[in-house]
Amino acid sequence: MNILKTGLLSLCLLLYSGCSRPLLTQTQTLRLEPPAGFLLPVSEPVFRGTRNQDLLNYVLKLRTALREANADKTALRAWLDKGEQRGQP
Repeated sequence: MNILKTGLLSLCLLLYSGCSRPLLTQTQTLRLEPPAGFLLPVSEPVFRGTRNQDLLNYVLKLRTALREANADKTALRAWLDKGEQRGQP
């Protein structure tokens, strides 16, 4: 009976010793990119108006919005190109 107890105790100690190993942690960095469709320039739509003042106001607001959108996308493309030059995936 002592042999059985000694064998079971040895088996338990052997199993628990496998859990005492230090854990290895590996950090993996993933680079997320916006969808390619977000990087395309916005085309300027055609406005067909009847009054000159309405047309002028619409065009000025539309061009401002278009330039801001394209500036943001240019900055995104520059950021992506900068990351590719560093050798990041």
